[in-house]
Amino acid sequence: DPTVDEPPVPVCPKCGGALKGCEDVFDTWMDSSMSPAYITYWKRDEERFRKYFATGLRPQAHDIIRTWAFYSLLRSHLLFENRPWTDIMIDGFILSSDGTPMHASLGNVIDPLETLEEFGGDVMRYLAALCALGQDNNFKPQDLVRGKRFIQKFWNVQQFIGSAIAKAPEGAFDSQPTNVVDLWILDKLSTLITRAQEAYDRFDFAPVMRDVEYFIWHELADHYIELVKARMYSGDDPAVFAVLRTVGLAVTKLLSPLLPFVTEEGYQDLYLEVEGAPSVHVSSFPEPMVSDEEARRVGEFVKEIAASVRRWKSEAGLALNEPLAEVQVLSTQEGATAASVDLRSALVTDKLGFAREDPTLHEEPRALKPVHAKLGPEFRAAAKEIATIISEADAAEAAQALRSGGWKVPLSTGEEVTLTTEHVTVRSGWISHGHAVDTLTVGEAVVVITRKG
Repeated sequence: DPTVDEPPVPVCPKCGGALKGCEDVFDTWMDSSMSPAYITYWKRDEERFRKYFATGLRPQAHDIIRTWAFYSLLRSHLLFENRPWTDIMIDGFILSSDGTPMHASLGNVIDPLETLEEFGGDVMRYLAALCALGQDNNFKPQDLVRGKRFIQKFWNVQQFIGSAIAKAPEGAFDSQPTNVVDLWILDKLSTLITRAQEAYDRFDFAPVMRDVEYFIWHELADHYIELVKARMYSGDDPAVFAVLRTVGLAVTKLLSPLLPFVTEEGYQDLYLEVEGAPSVHVSSFPEPMVSDEEARRVGEFVKEIAASVRRWKSEAGLALNEPLAEVQVLSTQEGATAASVDLRSALVTDKLGFAREDPTLHEEPRALKPVHAKLGPEFRAAAKEIATIISEADAAEAAQALRSGGWKVPLSTGEEVTLTTEHVTVRSGWISHGHAVDTLTVGEAVVVITRKG
């Protein structure tokens, strides 16, 4: 290297002058086109060269296809009559937040070292993994925040699984799952593994990151874990511990190429002994294990019921662990009763039932509300008295009169006014077996909820 090595002779043999390394630079792309041959030990170790050439993968950006990629192909063809690599992966640039190239003169350069110091390596890799192949991608600071939250979520889920499997009864990990909710999550996991394998084979990391993130955050944490907590705490079904360990290990492996540090930490803590490989990065890729169409159908149905009731509780101002008196699922779907233990626990209800229909379920008026915007301009001085009459009237009788064409209301002055649905809002509610209930529509099913008290 003329920039650092001493000259081969102390002075010029012709003139005796001092020697200095040449500072001119040759066409760097012509020079770098030798990189596939160089990294496979050409002219240094012929046995290694025959073994490793052509190389496996050339990752590069789209701006140097004409130069580095084409020059490498040409040189390899001329020298070896072979291609220089098996696959080439073309990526794009990281642009500034507004989509313009980063330049120091524009003051829009993001210092990766500062970002690395603030967020850590896995978060930076999370951001990079979301970039689509062959496309430029805008730098989005919110993706770093999202990545940090997801990595924390992944870690929390792993710690929960670790605490669960540490309390597993003897022989639990030899159990074969038969519960429909367990089969549902294993079916979802198997589909995820297949999709991830296909995307990895294309070097397309963005769909892997999105799919695994969604699975961990929602299917695993929001749904499966919430559904099986009762079985886990009771220890009545040992298979749930085997499923938790299987799922936890699989998602750790799926994420390990993208988030190498947190996945290695989790692997060493929880899965090293059972898996055997010294590192997650040399362990085998997970294999699909379950394909069960019936479990998939029932599991999705049960999941949606649990999610809808939890959402209703939140909107109604109830705590998610607020006990309910009864939940009745009206549906023609079969098989959901097999998940009744898990579903009842997730819904926090004293009773859970399934039926095709409830003949007693009907809607009836519960309350009346005066529409002041209509009453004031139309009835002026009498509006206040009319509003009081509306608020105190029997809702069912008033609603019947309104449906019949008009509700005739006598006033203290002896005058009679006719009210319509423009003047009165009828608030209805549902009744089942003579009691007030709440109802939710979940697909083709109706969920009937009876509150306590």
